[in-house]
Formats: sequence, C-alpha cells, structure tokens
Amino acid sequence: MFFMGMFGFGLLGLLFVILTVGLLIWAIVDILKRPWKNDANKIIWLLIVIFLGVIGIIIYAILRNSESVELIKSNTGNNPPSNPTNN
Repeated sequence: MFFMGMFGFGLLGLLFVILTVGLLIWAIVDILKRPWKNDANKIIWLLIVIFLGVIGIIIYAILRNSESVELIKSNTGNNPPSNPTNN
C-alpha cells in the first residue's frame, strides 16, 4: 500500500509511464530528424505514433529501418553513404 501512490499506479505503473513517454519522445524526435522523401510521410508517421501510442511506437520501431533502406537505395543507387571521418 505504501508504494501505490496517489493514483494507484504503483512502481511498476510509474515505470511503464516513464518508459512510454521516453519512447514517445524518441520516436517523435527520430521522425522529425530523419530525411523523408516527402513531408506527407513525416506527418503520417507523427500522427500514427501520437494517436496509437505504444502500438504506434512499436510499428514505427519495426518499420523505420526498412524505410531508411528504401531512402538510401533511392538516393545513392544501392550504395550506403560512406562516413569519411571513420578511416
């Protein structure tokens, strides 16, 4: 009863809320920083992540790598960008 807090979340509920908010912030920042083919894709992903919450974050985390692979292929002709600072 001591750990239940004001709203009855408990420590596990509080941890879930903190983790969810952190992942939501990560997904929004990642969407905003990522280069997109057009702004409509960026807006659609933002809406998905914001309105679907945890499910939207999971969908974005799974599909974000496939989207970046498509972007790299379309921009560089199937060659990933090289990093000249790492020789």
